[in-house]
Amino acid sequence: MGKKIQIEFSPNAMKELERLKEQTDATSYAQVLRTALRIYGWCIDHQQMNRKIYAKDADDRVIYELLLP
Repeated sequence: MGKKIQIEFSPNAMKELERLKEQTDATSYAQVLRTALRIYGWCIDHQQMNRKIYAKDADDRVIYELLLP
């Protein structure tokens, strides 16, 4: 069995967590957080390999570059 943790969220962070749960049809807040953790790990791994992560529009123009601390 996994380890349990307790997290306190600000009202804004809780609203975002609820929004993500609804939009992704996640069955729990834990599912949203596990998915977010996997995505964050993937981003960090690629950043450490000196790769860049971009969002592009339909015309293949870069509209955003993800920069993580």
